[in-house]
Amino acid sequence: MTGNKTLDDYGAEFEARLLERVLRHCDGDRERAAQMLGVTSYTLHQKLARYGLKNNKIK
Repeated sequence: MTGNKTLDDYGAEFEARLLERVLRHCDGDRERAAQMLGVTSYTLHQKLARYGLKNNKIK
């Protein structure tokens, strides 16, 4: 581990990478990605916004 990162920082990085991987696996289909992740499409949308992720960046 480096720097002054907290457990929350590492958790956020992990979540952002997971969202990217699942969206790539689902070819950018947010509904399918949300189902795979076990969250609503609204929750997925909020998480994508939180991390500054957009489908056109992920495909």
